[in-house]
Amino acid sequence: MKLYAIFDKNGRHVDSVELQDNEAPPAGATEISETLYGHALRLDNGVPILVTIKNYALFDATGRHTGTVQLADTEAAPVGGIEIAANLLGTPLILVNAVPTPRPAADIEADQAALMLTASRNAALQHIDAECARAVGALKSGYPSDEILSWDQQLREALAFSADKTAATPMLSALATARGSTVDAVAQRVSNKAAAYAAASGTVIGNHQRLRAEIMAAIDMPALAAIDLTTGWPA
Repeated sequence: MKLYAIFDKNGRHVDSVELQDNEAPPAGATEISETLYGHALRLDNGVPILVTIKNYALFDATGRHTGTVQLADTEAAPVGGIEIAANLLGTPLILVNAVPTPRPAADIEADQAALMLTASRNAALQHIDAECARAVGALKSGYPSDEILSWDQQLREALAFSADKTAATPMLSALATARGSTVDAVAQRVSNKAAAYAAASGTVIGNHQRLRAEIMAAIDMPALAAIDLTTGWPA
């Protein structure tokens, strides 16, 4: 039994085969030892040898470590790649005098803490956004959407009527007729309800703004955790 490595016309290793002693080797085949059989090979001056794997750390133009790759010694080094020892694979690196060096543990911990703070801050912001939307929505509960859309016009007419009793009030006049009331009474009712809504929604929005400012000002997880996100919201 003889072992052969098969190379194409470009010298690229394409296969390895076992043949009987009386079998003719295929085109491009070179006899190899058992230690080479089943491994990636290349030709060195026509002699099959093992392909060596090289490890590279990749850095961008600013010197920031962007990843690591493993390439055969037959492949060109990647752009921004610096060869490193195998024990540095998967390790966050920095360049010290152009030499890839493991990042200090304190720096890695600081980055992890910053990522956790950002994620927790975003979660807190989402929580108060939802609470604000719930609380403002509760103020409009029980009113049909078409009526809510008419509130701005009702208030404009009420303010105009308050300033000038001869002002046109098409909506308030229609409401007064339908309710069996007067424009003066309806205008006063609209003004009172608008003031009450402004006060209630202003309290909710102000609470949201307060909590948002506290969340954004938190410099670490303990400071963020100390903020009570449940306070200030109406029941």
